Amino acid sequence: MDSALRCHRDLTVIMALFSVSAMLVGSFTMFYYLSLGWPVYALPLFYGIQMTSVIAGCLFLGLSRLGRMPSRSLVIMSMLPLFLLYLTMGVAAPENLRLVSIATGVLAAASQVLYWLPFNSFMLWLTRRTNRATVIGYYGLIWPVLAIFLPIVGGTVIVRMGMWTDVAISSIVLVVLVIFLYIYAELPAIETFDVRAWKAMRELAPRLRWGILLNGIIDGTAGVATPLLGFQFARTALDYSIYLSAFSVAGAVAVFILAYLSDRIQNRYVFLYLSAIFLFPTGIALALFYGPTGYLIAISLNSFGLPLLGTLLMALMGDLSEKCIENCVLAREVLLNLGRLAGAMCILAILAAGVGMSFVLLQITVVSVLVLLLRR
Repeated sequence: MDSALRCHRDLTVIMALFSVSAMLVGSFTMFYYLSLGWPVYALPLFYGIQMTSVIAGCLFLGLSRLGRMPSRSLVIMSMLPLFLLYLTMGVAAPENLRLVSIATGVLAAASQVLYWLPFNSFMLWLTRRTNRATVIGYYGLIWPVLAIFLPIVGGTVIVRMGMWTDVAISSIVLVVLVIFLYIYAELPAIETFDVRAWKAMRELAPRLRWGILLNGIIDGTAGVATPLLGFQFARTALDYSIYLSAFSVAGAVAVFILAYLSDRIQNRYVFLYLSAIFLFPTGIALALFYGPTGYLIAISLNSFGLPLLGTLLMALMGDLSEKCIENCVLAREVLLNLGRLAGAMCILAILAAGVGMSFVLLQITVVSVLVLLLRR
């Protein structure tokens, strides 16, 4: 087995173990907080704190010596805040809403920055223009394939044995991942994750900046709206997990096939526009058919459109930025989370205005039109 294949094999194991741990707990974090009696406005605030912390973490990484640390060390370091995040769930209650929301937001952000920045850099370093979208689509399959059964497993564990048992299982998986990283994993030859915050944004193409920002708005909207709506239409964590599992694999397989086609014909924009066409009806479907049916229609459309949009934008970034991948990955993370923050705040504004939950996805429809206006 050549070096590149061994790196892909080990990155697959790393992502699978990380996804198992994060999904067993993360799929239910917001649902769990709502079940404790948290008000609905707390979720966009929690999400907003997390995204703000991610942006601050990216900038800190790019301005400090931490940004020149060995890449393997950054990935290993990402496990500690994730483990601490699991522990904070044990003290979550309505009376300490402010403290827990800040703590969990900051810890989730720290893990996200330390894990995804080097991982995405590793992934792009192993690709070339003729296979880049296919490889990104392949890694994008891992989470949805695991989502066929892991949310159901997690929901069953929570219902029968409680949240702490689920947290314990996730923590054990993290320990296994750290051991694998220390002893066995072969990673691409990036000795240090060398980023410079002041150069990052300048090296990203202007049209990509707008595309990634729009991608973030859609992602942030869906990230907050999915648990809010799921909590309304699902009676237990197990019911909610079945909602989460419903369309993820079909969407990921379709994205993988379309990503492969974009590599074959070397035209990303055709499929970029297709993602916007999938996303456009999302908000309209929920507004017109508010209830479990409208929710499932909206989530199914989002399961196709959003991963396709993110995959193609990352492939475009790799195509245009092959000589400065780490800096562009950093800039992408900042812009993506600025968009996510904007999406979460839009939902908070809708809730504050008392317009009604049926309209919380309408900004996805609006933003999808702006994606169609992106030019080559």
